[in-house]
Amino acid sequence: MTQVIGLQLEPLDTLFFRDGRPFTAATRGEGGLPQPRTLAGALRSNLVRQFVDLSELPRLRRRGLPIEDALRELKCPEWVLRSQFRGPWLAQGKGDAAQPLVPMPVILSEQNGRLVRLRPLEPRQLPGWSSPHELWPLWRAGASETKPAGGFLSAEGLREFLDGHEPSSQHRRKPDELFAFEERTGLAIHPDRLTGVDSMLYGIRLLVLKPGVSLYAEVIPGDGAPTDVAERLAGPLPLGGEGRHVSVQPRKPFAWPQAAAATRSLWLLTTPAPLREAHRPDVLPQGCHVRAAATAAPIAFSGWDVARNGPERTRFAVPAGAVYFVEGEFTPDSGSFCAGADDVAVGWGLALRGVWQ
Repeated sequence: MTQVIGLQLEPLDTLFFRDGRPFTAATRGEGGLPQPRTLAGALRSNLVRQFVDLSELPRLRRRGLPIEDALRELKCPEWVLRSQFRGPWLAQGKGDAAQPLVPMPVILSEQNGRLVRLRPLEPRQLPGWSSPHELWPLWRAGASETKPAGGFLSAEGLREFLDGHEPSSQHRRKPDELFAFEERTGLAIHPDRLTGVDSMLYGIRLLVLKPGVSLYAEVIPGDGAPTDVAERLAGPLPLGGEGRHVSVQPRKPFAWPQAAAATRSLWLLTTPAPLREAHRPDVLPQGCHVRAAATAAPIAFSGWDVARNGPERTRFAVPAGAVYFVEGEFTPDSGSFCAGADDVAVGWGLALRGVWQ
């Protein structure tokens, strides 16, 4: 049976997670919520440094060794390299009572204070409909105007949504109930003299979680892992930029709701997915078809390879909250829509199955 370790991450200060835009003098570093690669990098680095002298890593990378081969040469245990990470998600509550929140499904909108959902409509029922990918339209009965719901769904609201119902508005969490942003201005410091650099002002936007709000994540240790992995992960952890830390505490893993397998299913992305085509999973098998899909504007992400001292390539991902209606027997391995092993290990593209009514 796969071992899943739940983790609650409570901030020890404000947090800073940069977006993918360049950050130079006289600009502002736009911060937001953390993405999977940020969390996975922090947790994996925490495990690696318990076995490896990371000061030797840049030397091996400059020789052209891939990161995993370099870590193997430094005697990093294989189970660390094979570990998988999931999240992070915002969460409310303390200890094992903490419940993760998921981004609001994009097919939900607000109408007179309640949540309503779009449903697939066969093309023959909508005269004049055409789609380059032969996708069905998503339709809502009734003429009243609606607006995007936005925000997040509680665990109970997620269960209602996956069961094919329209969640109660009481299960909706607005962003300003969970977090805020704090603007700060700084001055670049000369690394040798430790004095300010003239005309090198910059601005950043820091994330402030509200009281009772934390982050939830999961770790699946690789085969052969010792029994004390949860204890190894506990304690203070640097997360994001600006030297900010969180306190990591092992928790009982959350029992994610999941509908039974069926020939027709709805899938909700709970983490962003860098897919080859936004309207279909990379791992969709032959005989299965995406009949309808609802996504939002893609998010750009990149990063900095500390070992190579250079930027990673910029990629784009379908944001969490996207919804897909699939016809055919479909159960993605590891619960991810992504095909690449690295993307799966980091936790991109995690999806939950729901009922297509």
